[in-house]
Amino acid sequence: MTAKHGCEGIVRRLLGEPYCRWFLFQEKPGEKEYYSIGEEDGRVKIQGSSGVAMAAGLNFYLRHFCHVYLGQQTVQNRMPSGIVLPGEPIERKAFSTLRYAYNYCTHSYTMPFWDEERWQRELDWLALCGVNLVLDITGMEEVWYRFLDALGYTDEEIRRWIVGPCYGAWQQMQNMEQFGGPVPRQFFADRAALARKNQQWMRDMGMAVVRQGYGGMVPSWHGTKHEGAPVCAQGQWNGLVRPAMLDTASREYQDCAALFYRIQDQVFGTGSHYYAADVFHEGGIRPRSLTDDRIGQIVLETMLKHDSEAVWVVQAWRENPTGELLSGIARAGKEHALILDLSATDNPEWKKSEFEGTPWVWCMLDMYGGRVATHGEADVLAREIPLARKHSEHMRGIGFVSEATLHNPVVYDLLFDMAWEAEPADLNRWLKTWLTARYGRFEEKAFLAWQMLFETAYRDPGYSHHGGYTQIFTFRPRMDMAYGEIFNELNSSVIKKPYYDEGKFEEAVLLLAETGEAFWQEESWRLDMQDLLRQVLNNRACVLALEEKDAWEAGRREEQRRKADAFLALLDACDSLMSIRKDTSLAGWLEYAAKAGRPYGREAEELFVRDAKTLITVWAGEETYGSLADYAYRQYGGLLKRYYRPRWERFFGEQRDIPVSKWYELAMEFVMEKEKADTAKDMEAADAARVIGRIVSLLQDNGETRE
Repeated sequence: MTAKHGCEGIVRRLLGEPYCRWFLFQEKPGEKEYYSIGEEDGRVKIQGSSGVAMAAGLNFYLRHFCHVYLGQQTVQNRMPSGIVLPGEPIERKAFSTLRYAYNYCTHSYTMPFWDEERWQRELDWLALCGVNLVLDITGMEEVWYRFLDALGYTDEEIRRWIVGPCYGAWQQMQNMEQFGGPVPRQFFADRAALARKNQQWMRDMGMAVVRQGYGGMVPSWHGTKHEGAPVCAQGQWNGLVRPAMLDTASREYQDCAALFYRIQDQVFGTGSHYYAADVFHEGGIRPRSLTDDRIGQIVLETMLKHDSEAVWVVQAWRENPTGELLSGIARAGKEHALILDLSATDNPEWKKSEFEGTPWVWCMLDMYGGRVATHGEADVLAREIPLARKHSEHMRGIGFVSEATLHNPVVYDLLFDMAWEAEPADLNRWLKTWLTARYGRFEEKAFLAWQMLFETAYRDPGYSHHGGYTQIFTFRPRMDMAYGEIFNELNSSVIKKPYYDEGKFEEAVLLLAETGEAFWQEESWRLDMQDLLRQVLNNRACVLALEEKDAWEAGRREEQRRKADAFLALLDACDSLMSIRKDTSLAGWLEYAAKAGRPYGREAEELFVRDAKTLITVWAGEETYGSLADYAYRQYGGLLKRYYRPRWERFFGEQRDIPVSKWYELAMEFVMEKEKADTAKDMEAADAARVIGRIVSLLQDNGETRE
């Protein structure tokens, strides 16, 4: 496939075959990354330095000239009746050389079971965003299987060690082993085949793939299996045993690293020069004989032995990378490293030292665990990205590193648009263009509503945060719950109070609802209303939960029951609301898992469904319940009513001091319940609009819950 054919494929899939005749794509590499939009022989001519540059040019043309929106979740693709030529030629330069996508966690929290069709939809979106650097750990199970097989492990030992699909991210980061499996051997090979196809498409479009680097990981019992091996135990991570690590300075490390990289090339092919590895992610124990600088130097030098163009991609997260690790990297060649400043929007690590002169990427971290909340720092994205470029000598690009995705599309679209802007963006101007394309035409009332949203939920809160604001329905009920200004830690009783005016936010949402007569048929409008109304329902329910608690403590039983009933009515409304889309429903999440396991037999299908339910409830079992339970909560349609509602019913029903062990038992009853996964699909537009309308009426009529 050529880049030209790749762009034509995007047009064919998202606009339709006839529109391929509108466009002439021409790849023309140059010293700078750019795209240009002009006309030739009555067609729109899009030139670019690569396939993704041309795709970004296509996206710009469609939004600005055709008022068409091709998003990650929704599409508004009503093209004009005749071809629209751009008139004066347009040329735009990429001011962010790298446009990076994905956190390790994204692969487990969002896409562990995606098939070829769903992946192609995602790749099309990444290309339209101009993304040219993608972390891909799909199919890594096959690499590890072959690697451990070469080291003398048996099939049973290997499949017991490799975690299930929902947990691959944390095994690659050396956090865990032996959970969620054993998985059928053929599944590993099939996922690797899917990864090869995806990665070839990415390479053809000019995207570089970030693969796994080798930091010395081996099974925790490797020292027993291979007596005398220089193994350093890595302790635990959230109650789970971590894989062991080979002494980086040993001959065995060099041999295993060479083996690992050789096998990875055999599985996926060559041509990728980026390698991600975080040797001490969220803990870990250094070998006694080594300091961070020696480890950093050796790991990078070993990569370079395999690939002289290698670039080591390192996450800046918590205490990592240490200054010593950066010093070691510098000795091996800091131009061969790339630091991801994961949370530059609200906690910019780069400002401290610019990672000692190491190239780095300005990133946006969102959706911890896949937890939904309407929020985003639009003003930060529009202002800080160009300023960071001006004040940094080593910034190489921007990236989205959300732990999960499929949420808050406005901030992702704005983030990637800023790659092509030299100066801070005029948010009102940007919003008007974005909204006109997203809904198909401009509507003043919708614009005013979104301006208010930018002034409330989508503005900088002014402090570091994790974004889980007031998601009360998924909160484990406690008698000491209260509003507070700290993150809602899993064992905390504090509900995160919004940093914005809740009344003004609700006013904006109801104003946008008034445009329903014009926009109810638009998929993007329905998605926006779904998310915004979900947030309003949660905001109101927070107030009710606290009022119910106060009434209980004061012995006002009638008021307590009335508040509890009102709370549960809002929860039920939220469940109905989140059921209008496949990708916001429990059925959709479990259907992907069931379909992925079905080719390998009933046992595999049940295993995948069970793991999918485990991840979003207890996370990984009793060991993690105290630290990670509900970390990956989802306000899915079906899940709210089946899992979260019974917890609140039990709490409201006079069982106020419920021990953690009981919450765990309730969760495992849900996880272990065998069921046939429902067929998930998006609700018809008219039916979805009626659900939205009923909830708007509920909010307008229910004065009590506005207190």
